Amino acid sequence: MISSFDQAWTLLDVRAQVRAFEGMLASAPDDRVRDWLLASPVTALKYAQEWPTLVAAYRWLDASRGSGRYLRQIDAPGVDTKFVEDRRSVLARLLGVSGKAGAFHADLGLRTKPGYLRMRCAPGVAPVPVGDLSVRVDEIEALGATFSRAVVVENEITYLTIPVPVDGVVIWGRGFDVARLGRWPMLKDAAIDYWGDLDTHGFAILNRLRTHLPRTRFVPHGLSHPAGASRAVGERSHAHECRPVGAHTGGGGGLRRPRLRPLRRPRPARTGANQLGLGARSPAVPDGLTPRIRCTPRRTRPRSPRL
Repeated sequence: MISSFDQAWTLLDVRAQVRAFEGMLASAPDDRVRDWLLASPVTALKYAQEWPTLVAAYRWLDASRGSGRYLRQIDAPGVDTKFVEDRRSVLARLLGVSGKAGAFHADLGLRTKPGYLRMRCAPGVAPVPVGDLSVRVDEIEALGATFSRAVVVENEITYLTIPVPVDGVVIWGRGFDVARLGRWPMLKDAAIDYWGDLDTHGFAILNRLRTHLPRTRFVPHGLSHPAGASRAVGERSHAHECRPVGAHTGGGGGLRRPRLRPLRRPRPARTGANQLGLGARSPAVPDGLTPRIRCTPRRTRPRSPRL
């Protein structure tokens, strides 16, 4: 008969883990951490070896709420920025904030590295006579720039070489960072063209940009070139794969192989640099570029048992 917890720990061979957990409970800095330990003891034991350092990081972050300091300024004993980033998920649970990178800093009131917007301006658009301008995102409104047209590009070389529209600007979207452009009220009233690659990444960036600026037009890069169609290359995408879902029934069901059919050729549209007055007409989507995938169940008769 087991008459004490000590006998149970010995029988289960967990005495070392119990002692470690008791030490973690004794060093809990406040009730929030103590409650988390009691609610998640198995998870907590994974951090037993580094618990003193984790507590030091917790104390500094909790005391720095709303301070506007950078995480890089952390001076807790044995703690650096990499330690906090590597253990952000557990620290977020202890602190009661989001575990996502950007939201973690925002919820704690910590400052993050400022973002910059780079653009080339037509004469008279910017208050200073410069051809290439880099401005902090939180200071864009104070710039006082006025324009009626904007071209957003994702490639830096394209940004440096594309002609700047009259009374307009060319903005380097820097890939998936284009979502921040929606914070600039000046763009909401301007005609916007997004000049990007005709691939899944280009469409993903366009989707994020249109979330904030729904009137954005898409200008596929390269199709307006005389040899645009011959220079196109394929792209491997998960959209070309079809994985069966579900279990087989007792009747011996299954899934056929996916049937791939190219989309219909759309009507010719003005694309590429031609929308900016720089090229010729070309198809919006080449034949066979995007397959349509359809999976249909295969009907089979149940097999009769052999006698």
